[in-house]
Amino acid sequence: MPPIVAEKLQMESSVKEGWITGILSRLIAEGRDNEISLGIAFPAEENLKSFHDVYVCNGLSVDCFGFYEDLCKPELYQVGIERRLEEITQQFKPDVIHVFGTEYPHALAMANAMAESMGLMPRNTPSPTPPKEAWVMPPLMNT
Repeated sequence: MPPIVAEKLQMESSVKEGWITGILSRLIAEGRDNEISLGIAFPAEENLKSFHDVYVCNGLSVDCFGFYEDLCKPELYQVGIERRLEEITQQFKPDVIHVFGTEYPHALAMANAMAESMGLMPRNTPSPTPPKEAWVMPPLMNT
């Protein structure tokens, strides 16, 4: 969760993606000089899975959305993420989507949600599982 959101919710936050925080800080600093509306969707705890709030910082509108993802079990695909990301994109209507953390299920969920909303994948079909080659596994060790 971005520090701006954690601060508003009075929660702790760790900066895992420093460049995102840096860009957000710069956009906020130059908020009145651009016409950007920024939307950020982030994995959150179960109690924030439907979270949405809009923050206006120095003229920059930042829509923040939560979705639940079990980051301790990234090998398990959760169709609920797909539905939530589709809800978020329908509500926010982004021109550009950047997915950070493509090794996590939310990346496939966003691709599926967009494919469905664009009519590239039929609705009500099971979401494909990623090919085995897509997963990076630690080397097996002989002891």
